[in-house]
Amino acid sequence: MFPYYISPLLEKNRVMHLFTTRHGGISKGCFESLNFAIGQGSEQDSSENVSYHHSLASKQLGLTEDHIVRAWQLHTSVVERADASNCGVPYNRGVDGLVSNTEDIILSVRTADCVPILLYDKNNGTCGAVHAGWRGTKDEIIVKAVKKMMSDFGSSAENIIAAIGPCARECCYEVQPDFKSNFGSRYSDCFTSREDKLFFSTAEANIIQLLDAGIPDENISDCGICTCCSDEFYSHRRQGINRGSLAAFIRTAKF
Repeated sequence: MFPYYISPLLEKNRVMHLFTTRHGGISKGCFESLNFAIGQGSEQDSSENVSYHHSLASKQLGLTEDHIVRAWQLHTSVVERADASNCGVPYNRGVDGLVSNTEDIILSVRTADCVPILLYDKNNGTCGAVHAGWRGTKDEIIVKAVKKMMSDFGSSAENIIAAIGPCARECCYEVQPDFKSNFGSRYSDCFTSREDKLFFSTAEANIIQLLDAGIPDENISDCGICTCCSDEFYSHRRQGINRGSLAAFIRTAKF
C-alpha cells in the first residue's frame, strides 16, 4: 500500500483512479521513492523499479501492469484513442492525452509539476487521462480530449467529470514577462504579479478551457495541491531534471 490522492467527484461515481505522491516505493537517490519514469537527466532509475511501481498502482486498481496504457509525453496536444492493443506497447510519436471506453484497461500520465487531468463520462463510462504542461495548455489539449470523447464515443460535455491532480500552482510557477503573450485576455486572471515577479496558474487555465468546452462547474474537481511547495511530491521546478515522476491513473470499467 502506498499513499495517494483521489477526486471526490470520481469517487462519488465509483471510478477507480489515483494520483500518486513520491512516497511508498523502492527507488533511491533523487528518485526516492515511488518513481514512474526512468528519467531524462544525468541520473536514471532502473526499469525494474519503474515497472514495479506500475505494478503497485495497477494492483491498487484491481488489475496488473499489463493493463496499463502509457502516453509518450513530449508536451504535445495530441490525444489518442486507446484500447487493449495499446497496453504495454510504446507509442512511436508524442502523445500527451488518452481516451478510451475499452473495458478494464488503465490510462496513465506522468507529471512533475505539469497538470494531470482525469476525465470520466458518467453517462457512457468513457475515460480520459491528460498531461497538460504550459505548452499543452496553450494548445488546449484538454479541450481536444473532451472533443475526442464526444466524437469517438458520443459523450456529451455536460456528462463529463474532470479531476485535476497535484501540480505546480500559482504560488510557485514563476514565468518571464514575455510568457504572457502565449495566452490571450481570456486568461488574464491566471496571472498574478508579486514583488515584481509574474506567476501563472496552469490549473486555472485548464479549468477555463474545461468550462469553455461545456463541462459544468460542478463537474470539475481540483485538489488545489502544489507539487512545488511540498516534498511530498516530485517537482521539476524545485529539484531540476534529476528527479522522479508522479503518475495519475484511471481504470475503465464495464458500463
